[in-house]
Amino acid sequence: MRRFVRAHPVLSYYLLALAICSSVVVSQMLYSQAWLQRTGQTFQYNEGLWKLLTQFGHGRMYANLISLAWCAAHMPIYLGVFVFGGAPTISAVIINAIGWGRAGVFKLFGRLKPWASKDFRGDAFIVYAGLFALMFGMTLMHVVVLYIYKGPAETAAAASVWGLSPWLLVVPFLVGGLIDEGATPEELGWRGFALPIMLDKIKTPLVAALFLGFLWWLWHFPREAPDILAGSTVWPSFMLNQLVFMGLVIAMTVTMTFCFHRTGSALPAILIHGWGNFASKALGIYDIIHTDDRTWMFFIVAILLVLFTGVNLGRARYLENRAKMGVVSELPV
Repeated sequence: MRRFVRAHPVLSYYLLALAICSSVVVSQMLYSQAWLQRTGQTFQYNEGLWKLLTQFGHGRMYANLISLAWCAAHMPIYLGVFVFGGAPTISAVIINAIGWGRAGVFKLFGRLKPWASKDFRGDAFIVYAGLFALMFGMTLMHVVVLYIYKGPAETAAAASVWGLSPWLLVVPFLVGGLIDEGATPEELGWRGFALPIMLDKIKTPLVAALFLGFLWWLWHFPREAPDILAGSTVWPSFMLNQLVFMGLVIAMTVTMTFCFHRTGSALPAILIHGWGNFASKALGIYDIIHTDDRTWMFFIVAILLVLFTGVNLGRARYLENRAKMGVVSELPV
């Protein structure tokens, strides 16, 4: 096992992450079947979760690690949300432990530092400032759209996240980037483990980013299985939505790859993922514009990064800084 993991770290990691999230979906389907036999009614997994989230939020639904923990305390079946979202990191920890022991796990969690070393620090400050401006700017744009289409009362209510004043929106925004149930549990696996190794193995960073983005999209696919097996999937709209989602996560991965090169850290990926989800969940405007505006925003960002940094996405500076640290491999040697 150890020999296989060392020879194929990304494959081992991905198969395990896929198995973990698939097991959650299977348990959900078994629970639904047992519920039907016991009550004679179909268990509506998502609808039940939204109802609990609305109850927690006093009429407003906003999913994050805290609100989902409250939901799971009331209905333990929703603990599966944490296992599904945490599958990439759980897998990365297990694979590192099998392949490289304590050194592998230590190196993995070391990628949560804001920057890998003092040589990355200057670029890291620029990256974090840029991400804050981009993502909080998008959040404020949502506030403006809400104000235009729904009026001041609805806007003030939506912007009063966690009961705070709308003028303090920056506080839940900053915290929200770190407590998202998708970003924090996932990104140490995707961008803390898989991305650095793929960048070492695939010599063109843009190709590595595109491939990892595709794998990231495919990993989400098991969650669609219950609707597909139930025959409730409307295939034309389903396929279109999947194509748009795939484009979004690939564009995000290109952006995350550049940020990783500038910081040597997985933290920018957590913030990109978490802040994006905060804006779309806490202050969503999908019902107004009928699209996820993160898609076109990250498309533009990814295209600009490729135009200005080329297919290497800033890797040369990363390799220089890594050499100064005395690091020769992304895996313990």
